[in-house]
Amino acid sequence: MASPLRVGELIYATLKNGETIVFKAHHAQLEILSRNQLGTDTYASPVALGDSLFMRVGHVDRDQRQEYLYCIGTKSSEN
Repeated sequence: MASPLRVGELIYATLKNGETIVFKAHHAQLEILSRNQLGTDTYASPVALGDSLFMRVGHVDRDQRQEYLYCIGTKSSEN
C-alpha cells in the first residue's frame, strides 16, 4: 500500500501487514538487510527527515484500530 523510500543506498519497503523490509539494490539482485514488524497494518509511506525515519502504523486489538506515529532515528549528543 505504501510507496518505497530510498535513503542513501537503502530502500525501505513497507508492506500492508506492518512489516518493513530494508534492502540494498545491486545491479543484478536485492540484498535484504533487515525485516522489522511495527504494528499490525500500514497504509502510509515512511518519511525520512534528517537522521530520523517517521512511520505511521496501525495496531488492531479486539476489533479496535489505533494509529501510532513513530520516530526512529539516532540521537546526537553535543559536547
